Amino acid sequence: MKISPVTKIAAVAAALIWAAKAVAIGMGRDSYDDPVTSALFVLGLLAFTVGAVSLVWSLLAGRHTALRIAACVGAVVLGAVFAAVTTPLFESAVDSWVGAELNLWILALTLLAAVGIGSRRSGQSFLPRP
Repeated sequence: MKISPVTKIAAVAAALIWAAKAVAIGMGRDSYDDPVTSALFVLGLLAFTVGAVSLVWSLLAGRHTALRIAACVGAVVLGAVFAAVTTPLFESAVDSWVGAELNLWILALTLLAAVGIGSRRSGQSFLPRP
């Protein structure tokens, strides 16, 4: 399996954008009504979705197209279900804005780990070589 540069860039972008969102919230911006944090959330979500879908697509290379599409849709749904289920759990466990953001960090780090492991197993470097 060859991990595409799009997958790598999207995974890193999702983690960095959601980290920037956390920094913005930590500096006092409202995590729900602020246009900056909202934009960072949406950009991170877009990057995460692109990374997850492109990773699943490459994992199933050589399989039937319908299976690949179904698996990509399933990955997006699984991420949404994870976020929906864990948000209230984390918010009740951690009584601060960190609880509301924790699931984003878990998703981003999981995608980064999967891309890194996939790159390593295929003999690729995570970062491009000059």
